[in-house]
Amino acid sequence: MKDLQKHLKGSRVTKSDLVNFLVLFHSERLAEKEIEQLKGQHFDEVRFAEWAIKELKKAKAEGRNVSLAEVMGQDPENQKENWKAENKERASIKKGLTP
Repeated sequence: MKDLQKHLKGSRVTKSDLVNFLVLFHSERLAEKEIEQLKGQHFDEVRFAEWAIKELKKAKAEGRNVSLAEVMGQDPENQKENWKAENKERASIKKGLTP
């Protein structure tokens, strides 16, 4: 913010002003990298598990025979390795490192 204020002499820009500007003038679609960064910073395993259970119940109520792994979009054999890799990547993003 200090760098921004140096370039905007005679103006007062708050963090809210900056966020509003970025939202208004950013592309309507987020880049894949931006989505991954948001996911890394805000992923909640409990919420994900709750979502997966709801989807599983919905599928069962519709008469579809699906596994939890299918609902989660993962092959059961690769599920554990994928989960480990994703958690490692999320941890590095949270620390401000690139994967």
